[in-house]
Amino acid sequence: MVRHKSQLSQLFTNLKCQCLTAVTVLFSFTVLGGSQRSVDLLAGKALPDFGSMPTDLYLLIGQSNMAGRGITNAANRLSSERILKFTRDRKWAEGVEPIHFDRPFAGAGPGLAFARSMADADGHAVIGLVPCAVGGTPLSRWEPGRDLYTNAVSRAKAALATGGKLRGILWHQGETDSWNKGTAETYALRLTNMVAQLRRDLDAENVPFIAGEVGLHYEISMKKRGKEPFVREVNAQMKKAVGSLPVASWVSADGLEPGQDGIHFTTDSAYELGRRYAREMLRMRNACCGRDGGDRP
Repeated sequence: MVRHKSQLSQLFTNLKCQCLTAVTVLFSFTVLGGSQRSVDLLAGKALPDFGSMPTDLYLLIGQSNMAGRGITNAANRLSSERILKFTRDRKWAEGVEPIHFDRPFAGAGPGLAFARSMADADGHAVIGLVPCAVGGTPLSRWEPGRDLYTNAVSRAKAALATGGKLRGILWHQGETDSWNKGTAETYALRLTNMVAQLRRDLDAENVPFIAGEVGLHYEISMKKRGKEPFVREVNAQMKKAVGSLPVASWVSADGLEPGQDGIHFTTDSAYELGRRYAREMLRMRNACCGRDGGDRP
């Protein structure tokens, strides 16, 4: 008899839990909008509201000053509204720092500030950042057929398969190539070939490409370490390359400050660089398609 009472009690408890679950789900779908998000929030899961999948995708490539090493805190944190990032496992997630994942200590780079400016310029756009930069890498690893080039193409195609269009390619690299006169003096030819092939592989012939100058603080830092880098030659070659490419430009690093290591931009400077990329992207878009955007490339 005691055993039957125990079984009945357990059965009643199970039925009670099922009824409460059903009521919770019904409440979520009728009062909170009928989404899985509502159910998850009622279950105690805090999920960001992405709004939708990205409409405008931007490929971020280069080395550590694109990946970012800046420190973020409450005072300099940027809004991630309508900004997503393509994660290491190729899923869209909220666009919060760090955008990149090339190192355990990856931090703030230009990508998020760029995306914030682009989203603010177009209230209908959802910006999707596709981070591929890797610190300490030479241009040779970004040339067609090499590992980082292949990875960038693969990740870009995977991101595009989810929807949206590739709207731009941002490049910041050159520190490593400044170590050697030979790699510095051949930078333009190699960068031009890489960009041309990248556009062909991504079916993106008219997609804007913007390169960022190597900061002259890097030259100063390397000289203090007993090296004689060719930073100015790399920057000259970079400008030569974008001058020979269609729908291409560059942004200045003037006035940007390094952190304590003398190499990587501070968070404020990385964000300013990102805003410079955005201003140039918008200028190129308006020049191509008119003030209102028109049929964007």
